[in-house]
Amino acid sequence: MDHTLKITNTLADPTRYGIYHHILKTKEDVTVQDIAEMFHIHPNVARLHLGTRRR
Repeated sequence: MDHTLKITNTLADPTRYGIYHHILKTKEDVTVQDIAEMFHIHPNVARLHLGTRRR
């Protein structure tokens, strides 16, 4: 249950969900810069969305 809740919380953010969907759809490697340009966000923000959090 805890794992499902983490996934749900992660994908609740519209930008993060869009990035996840885009990566699955393209089936190719993407860079932080690719994501930043595609979603009109700063590369540092893209890094935050692509990074993993460990708690």
